[in-house]
Amino acid sequence: MPCRNYVKLKKIYFSFQPFVIVLLFSLYIHILTQIDWVPHNRVIEVYKMSVFSRSVLLLLMLTLASPSCSLLFLPTQHTDVIIINTLVGNQDLKIHCKSKDNDLGEHVLQKDQTFHWGFGISVFGNTLFFCSFQWGNSPLQHYDVYVENRDWLTCETCRWYIKEDGPCRYEHDHLQCYNWN
Repeated sequence: MPCRNYVKLKKIYFSFQPFVIVLLFSLYIHILTQIDWVPHNRVIEVYKMSVFSRSVLLLLMLTLASPSCSLLFLPTQHTDVIIINTLVGNQDLKIHCKSKDNDLGEHVLQKDQTFHWGFGISVFGNTLFFCSFQWGNSPLQHYDVYVENRDWLTCETCRWYIKEDGPCRYEHDHLQCYNWN
């Protein structure tokens, strides 16, 4: 059973992971090539490790940098997004959600019906999912339902309640509503 601070640890780890990857790669390069600079002769001497030692060192550093590294007990963060039709009346909600890489298609949600998908967040902090929404004779509305640098600390399950005025979700035990994009 995970400790009480597991989610906090995961979020801290993911905020520093790109830094950790760069640091470990720099350390690998430094260990791999120890450079002695001789200013008068402008000669660089490079002492290389054996191929086996370099391979083992690289594998160790990549393992430590990996978000699924069992040594750190921090699995890759999986995020779920749930869209719920909470429009007034019995209006159907037509949605079309996608990211740069994935088109989730068009869906029609009846009152209180949901559409759900899950994904792993990017180690580079650039995961983005956006949706268009339309009901009745309303104009087409848009909203970014998951922006990693905005949402990864707020929700692992982002549950959006779609209302006429804009999408809403629970944040810190209260309903927070946003304007359409």
